Amino acid sequence: MRNWASAAHPNHASLTGFQLVAWFETCLKEVILREPEGEVLEVGRLLRNLREQTIDAADVPAIGSSIRKLPPPLSAALLRSVVGLYCDPGQDVRVRDNIKLVAQSVWVNGSETARGEVGLKYANYAANADVDRKKFAHEFLDLVDGLAYLSETDLALEIQSRVTQLEAAHDGWDNFYNETPIARQLRKYVPETGKVPKQVNDEYVRVLIRCRVGRTTGVSRSALPVYEDLLDLFDEPQLKAFVGTLAAPEIATRLDDTGCFSRFQSVVAKLLPKAVGQPMQRVLTAIAAAPAAQLPVLWKDSRFQRLVAAVQI
Repeated sequence: MRNWASAAHPNHASLTGFQLVAWFETCLKEVILREPEGEVLEVGRLLRNLREQTIDAADVPAIGSSIRKLPPPLSAALLRSVVGLYCDPGQDVRVRDNIKLVAQSVWVNGSETARGEVGLKYANYAANADVDRKKFAHEFLDLVDGLAYLSETDLALEIQSRVTQLEAAHDGWDNFYNETPIARQLRKYVPETGKVPKQVNDEYVRVLIRCRVGRTTGVSRSALPVYEDLLDLFDEPQLKAFVGTLAAPEIATRLDDTGCFSRFQSVVAKLLPKAVGQPMQRVLTAIAAAPAAQLPVLWKDSRFQRLVAAVQI
């Protein structure tokens, strides 16, 4: 109609009422009333069944396979829709149980942008005191190991809270046991990039190094793999903060102990290959070369201070 009989285009057509009715019928049949095809139909059907049916673990492989075949725009739309269903305070428990079974597949196949939007949803719910939706959004992110997608402000608050809890457990009774669950929670908030909000970076590194060095009685063996995993994610900001831990009395005073000294130096050995610039390499090399008697007071050494100054900590 636009090309043949529209006033917007030069034409010599004279449109009759019967032709208009015929074209309208075509629009109804071929566009307005036409059922969606392919992936669009599958997404709609999946969402409907998540609301209306009860699925079990045996259904998950086939559902996951279908989700992997979706084009990126539909995968992103599916993630948004699933999160919306999950965060609805009036939603049936059965629906959330269904979503829990497929959430990982939906999350993994969603785009980075769509994942980031889930973190922003949490921030929006928190800002508007939408307590129930905030709780469910956090629960969903925890379910899919996506807590690191929280906004920077929320991430800083969560990391600070876990770091405080971890240090309290480290100083408390039965620390070898109590550190582990908190360390695992902390790990969920640190993304694979290793990037930690600037405002909590120094405290995060200090407490992590303190727990990794351990007490004179040793280090929590069950938490040790988590600490090592977090150390593997260190980048330049964390390396700078690590150097500063030598000035922390609660760490320096423990380096007189043979075990603590050895564990601290093992951390240095792990971090040294991560140093890109020569100034940081020289600082870490100096720490690695320090004997047991010197390391606890190395921070006060004028020559070491000159090396540190070049790093601009």
